[in-house]
Amino acid sequence: MEITNALIDAGLTIEYLGEYPEAEWNIFPNLKAELRGIIPLMFSLRARK
Repeated sequence: MEITNALIDAGLTIEYLGEYPEAEWNIFPNLKAELRGIIPLMFSLRARK
């Protein structure tokens, strides 16, 4: 939320925001197995001026 608000405050328009339940690397090695695939671990964003 802080990232998106900062982009909006800078005058950018968010065109796409996608969340993904898995990351390409072991970003949280201590994450409980039951939470994997439930909470987003990675996102992609496209914004324009």
